[in-house]
Amino acid sequence: MKKEKIMLEQSVGYQLKRAQHALRIQMDNALREVGLTTPQYAALSAIEATPGLSGNKLARQCFVEERMVAAFTEDQRLQLIQALKTCANALEMSAEASPSLREG
Repeated sequence: MKKEKIMLEQSVGYQLKRAQHALRIQMDNALREVGLTTPQYAALSAIEATPGLSGNKLARQCFVEERMVAAFTEDQRLQLIQALKTCANALEMSAEASPSLREG
């Protein structure tokens, strides 16, 4: 059992999942301060990168159901893009302040 645990902790997939989990925690914390969730941030990032993206394509890019993004009107999208810029600054500051993201 102990040998299996050591092998698991050394696997690339396990380390990648740990890094992803650490990133998600940092993102959730930083985004909470500006009133957004990580899925909302993902949607806003996709909207900013590809203006006019359909709800279906946006949902696929963000790995969520289309009904979750269908409620955005174009005006809401533009307002949320401004919020995205604020969030990006908060995330950058959080990542710089947190060694856990660099250590994995």
